[in-house]
Amino acid sequence: MNHGIREAYEGLESFGMAIKPVQMGNTPEEYYRNFNAVLENNPDALVIVPFFTETCIDLYRKLEGMEIPFVLLNSPINSVNYSSFIGQDYVQSGRTAAYLMDILTKEIRDERKLLILNMDVQTENKTHVEEKEMGFLDYFKENHQSTKVEILSLEDVFDTDLLNSKISQVDGLFITNSKTHIAAPVIRNHPSVKIIGYDMIPENIELLNEGAIDILLNQNPETSRVSWYIDYL
Repeated sequence: MNHGIREAYEGLESFGMAIKPVQMGNTPEEYYRNFNAVLENNPDALVIVPFFTETCIDLYRKLEGMEIPFVLLNSPINSVNYSSFIGQDYVQSGRTAAYLMDILTKEIRDERKLLILNMDVQTENKTHVEEKEMGFLDYFKENHQSTKVEILSLEDVFDTDLLNSKISQVDGLFITNSKTHIAAPVIRNHPSVKIIGYDMIPENIELLNEGAIDILLNQNPETSRVSWYIDYL
């Protein structure tokens, strides 16, 4: 993502635009402190990757009050008035996963059983996880109503026994985020189950290469370049 932003900036530098990247931090306290410091500098516009949304909601309200336009990357926040959102079409992403799962499992049996698995979903990611679920479910409602789809969410505690039990009863597993590798010990116990996950991180690629999972869906953030603010400035 940073490389894409820098490349977009190089095309705009001659117009007198200045871009200052800010590392926001890895804890709620750091993120809030750095976010607030950015607002004190009164920027003309902001491009933000939302994290710790509940902690920082008052800063988004402050942004609105200051009438500073801001773009959200990756995760929309429905309760704030952002100028634009750049990210995946998560409903379509879920439909794509369902289409691929349909191909993987169509020869197994007519009344297939599938499981959607959500693991360790952060607050700022809940919206697009729900949209992926919606797209996945809609596809099968429209095309294969006999297919049964169950949703399992494992948040604070990873229940190995529960997950083992659920996977043993299904033909396909759709994992809605990049945490596929967390379930690796369980996944390896069910080689006949078709599995689709997200993100080409090393741990997931290892599972893909060994055949423990079947498909990884991936987004290339470098192509999500930020150029919306040309019109504003």
